Amino acid sequence: MAVKKSVSLEKIVAEDFYDLKFVLDPQVSPDGSTVAFVKQHSTLDTLGYQSSICLTDTDGKNVRRFTSGTKRDHSPRWSPDGKRIVFVSNREGRPQLWMIAVDGGEARQLTYLWNGASNPEWSKDGKKILFLSRINVEERQAETKNGIKNEPLSSKEVEKLEREWQKEEAKKADPRWIERTIYRAGKEYFDDRNSHIYVIELATGKVSRITRADRNHINPHWSSSGKFVYCAAKKTGADDDTFTYDLLRIPSEGGVAKSLTQANSWGLNPIPSPDGKQIAFLHAEDHHGSAQNTQLMVVNANGQGQKRLVESMDADFLQIEWSSDSKKIYFTSPQDGDVGLYSVSVKGNKKTQHIKGTRMVRAFSLSDNNQVAFLNATPQYPCDIFTCDASGSKEKRLTNANADFLSRKQVQPIEEMIYKSKDGTKIQGWVIKPPNFSTKKKYPLAVEIHGGPHVMWSNSETTMFHEWQMLASAGYVVFFSNPRGSDGYGFKFKDAIHADWGTYPTEDILSGVDKLVDRGYIDTKKICVTGGSYGGYMTAWLVGHDKRFAAAVSQRGVYDLLSFYGTTDVPRLIEWEYDTYPWEDPMKLWEASPIAYAKNIRTPLLILHSDNDFRAPIPSAEGMYMALRKLKRNVKFVRFPDEGHELSRSGQPKRLVSRLNHILDWFNDNIKKK
Repeated sequence: MAVKKSVSLEKIVAEDFYDLKFVLDPQVSPDGSTVAFVKQHSTLDTLGYQSSICLTDTDGKNVRRFTSGTKRDHSPRWSPDGKRIVFVSNREGRPQLWMIAVDGGEARQLTYLWNGASNPEWSKDGKKILFLSRINVEERQAETKNGIKNEPLSSKEVEKLEREWQKEEAKKADPRWIERTIYRAGKEYFDDRNSHIYVIELATGKVSRITRADRNHINPHWSSSGKFVYCAAKKTGADDDTFTYDLLRIPSEGGVAKSLTQANSWGLNPIPSPDGKQIAFLHAEDHHGSAQNTQLMVVNANGQGQKRLVESMDADFLQIEWSSDSKKIYFTSPQDGDVGLYSVSVKGNKKTQHIKGTRMVRAFSLSDNNQVAFLNATPQYPCDIFTCDASGSKEKRLTNANADFLSRKQVQPIEEMIYKSKDGTKIQGWVIKPPNFSTKKKYPLAVEIHGGPHVMWSNSETTMFHEWQMLASAGYVVFFSNPRGSDGYGFKFKDAIHADWGTYPTEDILSGVDKLVDRGYIDTKKICVTGGSYGGYMTAWLVGHDKRFAAAVSQRGVYDLLSFYGTTDVPRLIEWEYDTYPWEDPMKLWEASPIAYAKNIRTPLLILHSDNDFRAPIPSAEGMYMALRKLKRNVKFVRFPDEGHELSRSGQPKRLVSRLNHILDWFNDNIKKK
């Protein structure tokens, strides 16, 4: 009998990011037979990302790439008859709408708008598609006067227009005139354009704009009759840093928008029911607004009869979708370290969980017969497309996007660790052990801290799969948890850090570290810590209040709440969290800032930050670096050009990999000294 040779698995390293594939945005066909989705991968040679539209049958067979993917194809949406797909692509320059027949053939470009097109949605009769495009007042006036030209241009015409456009944009920014509270976000300054809703008639190619007001219109959806379009826009007359939105109803032929109701939300997304009678949307109370759970609301199509569903649920609602019969609303919700799929009956208000288990349902869609396609993440793989029926049964995996990678790499299991904090509060955490782990050995420990502060980590967290496994492959025990302030455990747990971001999370994180040390396999002289955003805040806070760490890497952190208020694109976060302004109670914010404890920091600290981070702007990092330099501490500062707050998730691949190597090298270099 032949002896099967054992396969030697490779350790996971930072550069493996180039081999990972990510599937996104599952869209099931109206008849439930096929799922369209996006497959994305990074490219070292082009220093960016490429994505293509793929199709798979819901029986798990015949997975195939449907578009070329040499650029970025995304946002596939099925026609009502299931015979065509519209998608967004930048293959000819700016993102535009393209359409392709499902039975084959070449994709056809639908829009040729200078400012591009996004967010397509088919009308129920399949004759029109609405979409968004951003324009300013002058461009809107030109459209009104001359009509909207939706036709291809010659290469010479494009070059000429591009030169003129670049010249005009440069004038606007030299000097840059600021007249709004929030004037930049992500890694870009806002221009003078707002998103407007357009409709294209497929038979003629004619494009018309249906919105008039100079407002930013988001998340547009057709009514079932096709007579109206519902969308959201910031409340008229309010400061631009408000999170209060109008739910608007706009005639689909164009006309005056009517506000049906208002809601507080990070991005109100009104979803009309298939029968046209109601609209579902999410709302959150403004008091302690950043910690509030979202609430599921419905309102009649005329704006009357607003009510809240599932009032007893002490958790967030994420994505929401109507069932085809308009009797239920399906939704995802983060609870106890997992994200499941649920539904609630609109009349009986009865909640049912359909998809359970250790996983994160990151996105889903429903067919006309309520077949569910969903994006599933688990501790064993970053993300794949699954399907199930309306009840959550007959679950089937449709893709295995990283089969080759996972077959040759050492992916370590993730163990749950439930423990009690200093005051007895129950905390959920997780542990990843290195390959060939032995309880007889001592290992360095890497403590990871999430951002937010009000988010929830899971052992199925797609965005951290590679980083955690890389650290484990490098010989570290990896520990992460959801300390107080995290989402997923109710409002009281989330709001426990109100006006004090440091005290309870410190107790919760260090209690977990102590529990691991008690197990006997942690080298107490080689404990390291890192985190990003609020996790960067907590990394700096911990090393300013505790001496046990051998090395720390603080990423895109907030170190000075006073300067943060005036530079961030979310100043209301301070208002919500600390009930004050810097000019009213500066000492309150100073004493809550990690930089106030710089004198106590003896841990070698590496600060990673992006030059164009407008969420947690870099002056705060510069201040912390300067303080530690003056104090003669062991500190290094790495700045990433052209990147923003999302470097670790969607930054240029080469820089994303560089960031990972900086973390690991800093840990390794400093624990060797111990």
